[in-house]
Amino acid sequence: MSICFIVNPKAGKGKGKKIASLIHFFMKKYDTPYEVRFTTQKKEGEPLAKRAVEDGFEKIVAVGGDGTIYEVLNGIIGKSVSLGIIPSGTGNDFARCLGIGLNVEEALDIVVYGQEKSVDCGRANERYFINVAGIGFDT
Repeated sequence: MSICFIVNPKAGKGKGKKIASLIHFFMKKYDTPYEVRFTTQKKEGEPLAKRAVEDGFEKIVAVGGDGTIYEVLNGIIGKSVSLGIIPSGTGNDFARCLGIGLNVEEALDIVVYGQEKSVDCGRANERYFINVAGIGFDT
C-alpha cells in the first residue's frame, strides 16, 4: 500500500503545516511508502488528488478540515483508491462523525491499519460532497 498525504498548510490556522512534520516523524514506524504534497492555494486539493491517483497511490489522505476533504474527494471519486483523513481544520465535522480524533499518531494508525468504511456521497451541480450541505446563510 502506498499513501499520498495532501496537506492544506493553512487549515486550522496553520495546524495543517505543523501536522505535516508530525506525519514524517510518525510514519517512520510503518513500513509503508508515502509522500506528502502541499496545497498552495484554494481548490488545489482536487488536482493534487487526481495526480496522486495517476501516480499509483492506493490511499489518498486529506490533511486539513472539511474543505480539504471536499476537494480531495472530488479528485478521487469513482477511482479505486481509499480516502483517509488526518483532521487539522477548525471544525473537523466529518472526522468527528467517523470517530477520528485530533491525535495525529492515532489518526495515522487508522489510516494505515484501520478498517475501511463505505460512506454515501451526495452530488449537486456536478460536485460531490460527503457530509454537509448548506443553503442560504451558513456558518
